[in-house]
Amino acid sequence: NKVNPGENVAVFGGSITYQAKLYKPYIEKEGFKYIEHEEKYQNLILSYIESIKKGNKIDLSDFKNFISEYSSKYQTATIILGCTEFGCLSSAYTENTNVIFIDSDTELASHIVNLAYKFNL
Repeated sequence: NKVNPGENVAVFGGSITYQAKLYKPYIEKEGFKYIEHEEKYQNLILSYIESIKKGNKIDLSDFKNFISEYSSKYQTATIILGCTEFGCLSSAYTENTNVIFIDSDTELASHIVNLAYKFNL
């Protein structure tokens, strides 16, 4: 799947990421529309993060219903998982949806490896 410029991109992250809109300038610089979701959605995102931190399983159907509702409301093409806890979700949570998920931790690691090869570190 490919993300196309002009499409809506959301970021699921913790309180600081949400309040400071840390990803917004970078998303908009690349020609995408940054989604500023309502606080009720942020509270749900925070509850998922807390569940993962505590080692609790997230109900798969509940999470998929949340993604469906969220992506429908905001016409979201892509969701950036901008919190380290979301990297712990199995692919079952993000597969078979119409949304592209990007794990920020995986992308950062990939970028670092590419830099290491580029500079022969």
